[in-house]
Amino acid sequence: METITPQAEKVRRAWRVAENDYKPIVRRSEECMRYVLNDPYTATEKSKAQEFDKPLLKYTIMIPYLSTIIGNEQMNRRRALIKTRSLDTKMIEMTDILQGRWNAINDEQSVEEKIQIIFSDALIFPVGGYMVRSFEMNEMGYLDYHYEIADNMRIKVDPETKTSDYKLEKCRWLIKEAWERPEYIMDRWNVKQEDFDDYKKGNWWKKLSGYIKRFKESGFSSSSDYNEENDLYRILEMQERVQKRFVRVFNGTGVMQIPQEMYKRLKPKTILI
Repeated sequence: METITPQAEKVRRAWRVAENDYKPIVRRSEECMRYVLNDPYTATEKSKAQEFDKPLLKYTIMIPYLSTIIGNEQMNRRRALIKTRSLDTKMIEMTDILQGRWNAINDEQSVEEKIQIIFSDALIFPVGGYMVRSFEMNEMGYLDYHYEIADNMRIKVDPETKTSDYKLEKCRWLIKEAWERPEYIMDRWNVKQEDFDDYKKGNWWKKLSGYIKRFKESGFSSSSDYNEENDLYRILEMQERVQKRFVRVFNGTGVMQIPQEMYKRLKPKTILI
C-alpha cells in the first residue's frame, strides 16, 4: 500500500481545519436560504404545526430588501473602461483593441449577470459568493479569460482571512471541493485508452497507480471521501499563496529584481589576499 505524500497530507490537514471552522457558517447559510425561500421551518416544526392545525408564518420582508439593494447595484454599475495617457496612435489603437475584446468577453460570457448572482449570494449567504477567473484557449487558439460562478458551499478559505479581504489578496490558501466520477479522474490524470477499457471491464483499479490508487487503499476511501452508491470521489484542490524573496540589483544598464537563490549563485565570491 502506497503512503500518502506530504503534499496530499498537507491538503487533508488544511481541509479538516477549514471544514470544522465552516460547519456553523454553512448551517447558517442554509438557514438564510430557507428564509429567502419562505421555508424557515424544520420538519419537526412543520409536523407540530400540522398536528395542532396552526398556520406557518411567512417572512416575505427579506425579498423586497434584496430586490432594492440588487436594483441599486445594477443602476450604479459601470463597465470598466481601458484608457491610455499616451497620444501615440499605436497606443490608442491597442487600447481600442483591448477595450473591444473586454466588451466582447462581457457579452459572450454574461459577466455582468454572473456578478449580479455572486452579489446576491454575498448578501444572502454568510459563506459569501465567488467567481473564478481562469485562462482557457478559445476557438482561435488564443488564451482568453474565462469567468464562472463557483459553488460557494464547496469553497473553504483560510480561517485567518479577514472579512475585509474580499479580493483574497492576503489569503494564505483556499481549498475547492468537488465530487467526480472515475471517468473525469482518469481523463484529468491522462490515463491511457487501454486503462479506460479495463475500467469498463471492471479491472481499472488494478492498473491505476499513484494518487488515484490511494483512493481505494488508504484513508481516502473512507465513507466521507467516497460515495459508493454513485461511485463519486471527493476531489480537493488547494491553492496556496507562496512568498519568495527577491533581490534588487543593478545589471549595468538598469535595475532588475531576481530571486534570492539566483542572486546567491550569481554573486561573485570574495577573495582574500
